[in-house]
Amino acid sequence: MSPNPRLLEHWLRLATLRWRTGAMVSCVVILIGAGLLFLTRPVYRSDSTLRLGSPPPSSGVNPAGGILSFLQLSGDPFANDMELLGSRSLAEAVVEDMALNASLVTPAGWHRDSLLVYVRASRETAKARYHIRRLDDRRLEVRRTEPTDSPIGQVLPEVPISFGGVTLAFQPFREGMPREFEVETIPFRRATRLTRAALGSERLRREANVVAISFNNPDPGVANGVVAATVAEFIRLRTDLQHRESTQSADSLRTVAGRTEQELREAEEALERLQRTLRLVAPTAQSEALVERQGEILIRIELARAELQGVEQMLGRLEASQDPSRSWTALLSFPAFLQNETLGSMLMQLTDLHGTREELATRRAPDNRELRVVDEQIAYLDQSLRQMAQEYRTGLVDQIAATEPQLREL
Repeated sequence: MSPNPRLLEHWLRLATLRWRTGAMVSCVVILIGAGLLFLTRPVYRSDSTLRLGSPPPSSGVNPAGGILSFLQLSGDPFANDMELLGSRSLAEAVVEDMALNASLVTPAGWHRDSLLVYVRASRETAKARYHIRRLDDRRLEVRRTEPTDSPIGQVLPEVPISFGGVTLAFQPFREGMPREFEVETIPFRRATRLTRAALGSERLRREANVVAISFNNPDPGVANGVVAATVAEFIRLRTDLQHRESTQSADSLRTVAGRTEQELREAEEALERLQRTLRLVAPTAQSEALVERQGEILIRIELARAELQGVEQMLGRLEASQDPSRSWTALLSFPAFLQNETLGSMLMQLTDLHGTREELATRRAPDNRELRVVDEQIAYLDQSLRQMAQEYRTGLVDQIAATEPQLREL
């Protein structure tokens, strides 16, 4: 099928008549695009991912909660954390921490951290604009231009200056730094609303408690600082809330415990009054229990006295014995030492050392070094066992002294 010659002729005539208009429109579009591309300042995005763990279970008992406290009708913990991330309290803390109610109007490529050493803004800022100009003597001149024109003062670099609710300290001048820029302040409440709207927080996946926090700003330092401050303030607020809830739970438990203690005390007093009124006393059962208790204490005292006598006799024989290893074996007859592996090991070492000494005494002189070492080891073990026996004797004496008053009371 061949093209229509009249249609081609009309298209060529239209292109001939409109090419100038089309070229002009194309040039305008290209210029506008180039202007937007090169004149628009870049916006930096800072984000952070935060995993929210489940809060600790509430261990308190709320007397006013009733059965509804057991049905977990307090909401989803993750949803509560998301509400906290979008709360006004958190936004106010971030604005105050990052001084977002004060901003710099600077040439492209210059940001807050490259011009200022220190910046802090209070909650008393208002809508105003200040002009900063560097003088030849290193000083900086601060002048308010809006809403009224009035001088503020001059200040040296790195020296703080306060005006309009803002405290600034400027960087020293270096090559390429702009000599003039502006500081713009807005009311604290408006900065809070803008920050709250610009601060993004969203759940990444429905099945995971992971939230992404993001913030866009032409100043990369401000963007990073806002996200970091948001995470820090969120952790602080969440910790404070959990601490407050734990404190309330502890207070509720303390209240319930106090009320229960009072009820138990009243019940005991009522029971005691009832016993006195009706004379509800069981002499036979009480006498049997008393005799049984007295017999148990008497048996303990007699056993302790028998062990004390045996220990004292053993210590007396030890003083008169020439072979401590044979006298110390009597310790094993006492219940406290019968199953003591340490004592058995010490006695075995003492016996072996005595055998070694008798063997060396036949072949060595009395001042032999090896023989002296064996004697020192025997003396050390003998002293250790002696101290153990003395401590055991002291324990028996204390036990008898503590049990005899109980027997006398019975």
